[in-house]
Amino acid sequence: MEKYYSAVIDRTGQAVSEATIKVYYHNTSNLATIYSDEGITRKDNPFLTDENGRFEFYAPDGDYDIEVSGAGISTYKIRDITIVDAKDAVQLKHSHDNKDLLDMATGVIISYDATTDEYIVKDKH
Repeated sequence: MEKYYSAVIDRTGQAVSEATIKVYYHNTSNLATIYSDEGITRKDNPFLTDENGRFEFYAPDGDYDIEVSGAGISTYKIRDITIVDAKDAVQLKHSHDNKDLLDMATGVIISYDATTDEYIVKDKH
């Protein structure tokens, strides 16, 4: 379970409040089960961005698509977002096609070093 967060802005760089966010399981039309905390309280899906265009949710490890729509913006999808808990990444190292995993939720970059067969965890900030 990991937190994902982002923001919606229009072409002029202004935040889009009350944009509709839909989270789907990757490559399906099925809305994903998401949470407002670490897996206890389910969050409505779809839901709206806040007054600053921000949104967040928690989801189990997996691949998702996010659809964004609302007044003043064209509907678009962000496809194939991998959400993975950093502590679970080591378990994925031999089964995941991409050996470089980016955890957008926490801002941690997890790099795979093939020469040492190790993961390197760095804070992006």
